[in-house]
Amino acid sequence: MKAFLFLCLAVICSLASASFAQVIPGAAPHQTDISQTPQSSSAFMASKLAAGFSDGAYVATTKTFNDLAVFSYFDHSSFSIFAADGSLVDSFTLDRGKYYATTTGNGVFHIESNHPFTLLAGDPFTNPVIGYFAVGEGGRPLSTRILTYVPALKWGGELFIVFGYKDNTEFVIKDLDTGEVIASGILNRGEHFELEGLSDVFLGVKASKPVSTLTYADMGYYIPATNGTFAGKQFYGYAGFTGYWPNGIIVTSYEDGTEYQVINSDSEVEIASGILAEGEATQIVILEPTYFTVKTNKNATVSNTPFAGYKTAFFYMVRHIDELGTGMGTHFYAPTPVGDLDVFSHGDNNHIQIYDMWADSLVWDDTLAIGEDIHLYTDNRTVFKLTGSEDISVYSSFGALFAADFVPLSYARGMPDLAISAADLNFVIDDSTGSPGEPMTISATVFNYGWETAENVTVQFYDGEPQGNQPISAEILVDQIAAGDSAIVSIDWTVPESPEYHTVYAAVDLADQIQEANNSNNTAFRFVIANDDFQPPMSTFIENLAESEFKTDSETDSQVDIAVAVYNGSDSLLQNPSFTIHLPDELSLTDESDSTVTLADLPAAEAVTQTWTVNIDAPSATGNTYFYSVTVAAENAEPKILERMLVADSPVTIQQQPTVNLPTSIYLEQNYPNPFNPTTSISYTLAESGTVDLMIFNMLGEHVRTLVSEDQGIGTYNVTWDASSDTGESVASGTYVYRLRLGDAVMVRKMLLLR
Repeated sequence: MKAFLFLCLAVICSLASASFAQVIPGAAPHQTDISQTPQSSSAFMASKLAAGFSDGAYVATTKTFNDLAVFSYFDHSSFSIFAADGSLVDSFTLDRGKYYATTTGNGVFHIESNHPFTLLAGDPFTNPVIGYFAVGEGGRPLSTRILTYVPALKWGGELFIVFGYKDNTEFVIKDLDTGEVIASGILNRGEHFELEGLSDVFLGVKASKPVSTLTYADMGYYIPATNGTFAGKQFYGYAGFTGYWPNGIIVTSYEDGTEYQVINSDSEVEIASGILAEGEATQIVILEPTYFTVKTNKNATVSNTPFAGYKTAFFYMVRHIDELGTGMGTHFYAPTPVGDLDVFSHGDNNHIQIYDMWADSLVWDDTLAIGEDIHLYTDNRTVFKLTGSEDISVYSSFGALFAADFVPLSYARGMPDLAISAADLNFVIDDSTGSPGEPMTISATVFNYGWETAENVTVQFYDGEPQGNQPISAEILVDQIAAGDSAIVSIDWTVPESPEYHTVYAAVDLADQIQEANNSNNTAFRFVIANDDFQPPMSTFIENLAESEFKTDSETDSQVDIAVAVYNGSDSLLQNPSFTIHLPDELSLTDESDSTVTLADLPAAEAVTQTWTVNIDAPSATGNTYFYSVTVAAENAEPKILERMLVADSPVTIQQQPTVNLPTSIYLEQNYPNPFNPTTSISYTLAESGTVDLMIFNMLGEHVRTLVSEDQGIGTYNVTWDASSDTGESVASGTYVYRLRLGDAVMVRKMLLLR
């Protein structure tokens, strides 16, 4: 259908443009005819409240052609979908990393949830010839966690692309339905990674630093800027040639004297350059698949829509971008092809003006209530200037077919958005080799990408995942971080023994006390010693154990799944890839598992996952910390050794195991104070008499100090530790484990020394 339309257009208008790069000025020598059809939604607010659509924090409004996809970033997220008249269309509950796809028909819909979410509208399931950049739950196109969809293959040339914005950005792409790793790798600034052949699949992308993701099956999208929004001064994008339909690069200016340059990212050859006045838009036609970089000296937006190549109709949909780059604002310049223009009001008494720049004509000047919208139709291309006294969102489309886009998130405008990534976590080590025991300083920069000030922001550092409860600092309180601002926090630590096994995590607002637009980018980590796990040809990824289920019941020992995925990033077969897991004495494989597994040859651009189920047979000397490694090898690639620290949920997980004698005869209190410097008090109670040992270990299981080793009777005892070893030497800051033993009864707890 779209191909037929293209052939007609090619004959009628010779691809619409006489020149390859043409500037469309703010006024043009033709008159644009517009029909105005205000939507009858004045009673919407009353009807939605009557239908039970409460004024929740997380609400989005969108137009769609036929389909909606809702993506959840939190467990126990409840959703309700309402029609424009306030009637309930659907309701459902999703957990983190899940989605809900539904066919609603053409119309305007309102979605409410108790947690942040993202929303894809249009007809991506019905007519999969579309293109869009996904957004995170804060509405920003750059994020460390993105959920999205790739439609069914239709014409050929479809791609899924990940763009990098910081050097050494590690990423993993997973199938949301199967949980399998599809690809992984590493990107530097300005680089991209593409996948061909994906069809009708929902994807999750996780990255160590912010990335953007483009689902490309046709044009109809705005390009993210390197500042994390859709408006800025530098952009990395792609324009293809699916179905032999010309694509375009449209640079839209918000200031006079905006200089622009468009460069082919692969060849570094200039495609176009020039100077734009306010409200002008370029028209650069692309006739072959092209990765490009756009640079401007002033704030601008960049898009790929039919505006560049077609004087008449072409099926598409795009949500336009305001001058601040969110898609929800008070000032838009919208280069609009032939078709529909829909404007939604997100505030009451919203005075909206729509001005046709080419026809030099004011075509709408009126006030809308919250929830109301106005529909226009233009039978000529033009640039619209749209302003509102309150926030508006703007969509343009044609034909209600073959189009989709992610929806601007109105709730994000009224919230902070705290964020941190691996790029914001820095180490300064006195000994550059990172030798154990050497002093090091850890600093973290926390950003607020939202629209409101965040107050009482807590930051805490951990050795390993925060769920393992091994803090290396107390909570650090930042009084406030203003919108668009950042704060730096730092601590002093020492390089741990066997540092190659350790990761440092920074967690922001871990207790989730701040209501914000995007919570999934509040944790970041770095390995104490950098590794090459993600480097090709064997890009290797070990599943984050925070997402693995510790399986414990009354019949079996505690268990955890360790999954290792390898992506073949070369151009040839990876011959006989093999995986070997190396476990400490306290861990073992289930009876049916082999420690070494060799698989069939792995084709280029494919991934394979090996999973072991590991028994936690006994507590380690530290109670809940275990060091293990996995060797990944192939006949035609250098082997890799992945070294990791597994942190069980101690003491509960360990104590639930029947192989560990549950302590009915003893009870060990949490030390006080904790954290401490330099002394702390440890209390314990004995219900039986016998030989008592109270010992302290570091996080590697090495013995540090024996506090008690003697026969004691029934009663409560108190011991003070002065942060020294058995030899009288002061020990370094860090997490320590203290273990109480009476016969076969054992209890273990942790404490934190902060000097």
